Amino acid sequence: MNAVKPKQPDGRSAASTAALVLIPGMLNDRSIWDEVIAGVRRQLGDKVHVLVADVITQVSIADMARDAWRQLADVPA
Repeated sequence: MNAVKPKQPDGRSAASTAALVLIPGMLNDRSIWDEVIAGVRRQLGDKVHVLVADVITQVSIADMARDAWRQLADVPA
């Protein structure tokens, strides 16, 4: 499978860094994903930026989704 690399506004290829957002389930926190994150880092190294969404402080699922998307805004392009 050949992936299409996104282009930056000036036409150059963007860096091939993916983002992976992990979301803990109810009554779990970030630590539930520790082994998964370690495995992803071993396999992919710097090719993926791993984020764990904070879903504890929001009052609705929509708020959780908005906060997860905000975290993605901080991922380097």
